[in-house]
Amino acid sequence: MRRLLILLITSVVYSQHPTSGVVEYTIEATSSEITNEIAKVGKNNSEQKALLEMFSNDPALFILEFNGNEAIYKNAKNVMQSEAINKKKPRFLEVYAGGDAVFYSDSLEKNSLIQQNSVGELFLISSKFPEWELTNETKKIGNYTCFKAKYISKNGNRNSIDEIWYTPEIPVQFGPNKYIGFPGLVIEVIAGKIRFTATKIQLNSQQTIIIEKPVKGKKITEEGYKKILEKAADELGF
Repeated sequence: MRRLLILLITSVVYSQHPTSGVVEYTIEATSSEITNEIAKVGKNNSEQKALLEMFSNDPALFILEFNGNEAIYKNAKNVMQSEAINKKKPRFLEVYAGGDAVFYSDSLEKNSLIQQNSVGELFLISSKFPEWELTNETKKIGNYTCFKAKYISKNGNRNSIDEIWYTPEIPVQFGPNKYIGFPGLVIEVIAGKIRFTATKIQLNSQQTIIIEKPVKGKKITEEGYKKILEKAADELGF
């Protein structure tokens, strides 16, 4: 699949240490392997057509807003009043990137909240910032020198490795989805065959950014939420 031209990252910077900002992230597949596998389902197949639509090449768009030590990350259709965006059907990339969940993070308290609709109920899931493996490996993304971090998680009998690139040149601990707590803004994430890319960065604009901490939903820890999902899966026979 095509890769976005990440060199087109734009930024507006009025001070060395940003206190607020808005970042647009696009989420896309890193290769054509997914659609190639779907194509094997069979020609003139309605299921194939539905799958291809779900795994469309069109990237998903999410917005990160931050002010001081607080940030919110959510689907662009929940931020932008765009009829074209709002009419789009949910797709795999959109669901993977966060769906309709609201991600709140506090870099001072080192904790996060996810407001998530699941199994017919609204949850408010709390967790601490993840622990990342930081490295000295660097690369240039647009105008920024970025450092690599890794996260290794178990997926069944296999380990999956997420590759995160952040820049200390923008010293805030925020990023897309669960990718928070780094010594700089997250510019790119490669998680399996999915890539998150910061394609537009606006810092310290004159527009007032208000971060509203989510409060509605059943309060639960991340571990407690996982147990609820496991129980629901067992009841459905998965």
